Amino acid sequence: STVLVKNDGTLIEANPTFLKSFNLNIDEIRHKNFVDLPIFKNNSGKLIKQFNPKNIVLHIGTNDINDTTLALNSDQYYAQITEYLSTICSEYPEVNIYYLGIENRNGGAGSKNAYAEKVTAKIQNEFAPAHSNFTYIDSPSVFNTDLNKYLSSDNIHPSEDGRQWYIKTLKEIV
Repeated sequence: STVLVKNDGTLIEANPTFLKSFNLNIDEIRHKNFVDLPIFKNNSGKLIKQFNPKNIVLHIGTNDINDTTLALNSDQYYAQITEYLSTICSEYPEVNIYYLGIENRNGGAGSKNAYAEKVTAKIQNEFAPAHSNFTYIDSPSVFNTDLNKYLSSDNIHPSEDGRQWYIKTLKEIV
């Protein structure tokens, strides 16, 4: 199931399978913190664990770090992102957590690329080594070499080449 979560942990969207599996209504849970959902309350986090996930793949931080309306510095972005990552790592200590880095954006969408690079470097060099079940996937080292190739025409979302790189890389690693 796919769930879209902002770097502060706020749920943005969830696919129908996820909603049905946990008997959730999107209108009731949208904009709530993911770990505050009823599936985590009173040990009901066991609902997720019943699926016995072996791997969790996350790609968070990209939208918020490039949101020019948020007045956060790179250290504050790092703190928000890693607070969420820490929660996932501790909730699922036996699960492999894979994290795709924060890729740069093109044109006007890339006004905070320096923030993305700082935060990503700290996640890779500080957070990842401190968490044994966490693997950093260096997608920025590929995407940032040719943004026109790996980003779609909106300069934000992955192009077909970008999506294919994710698929190929995850198949190799996971």
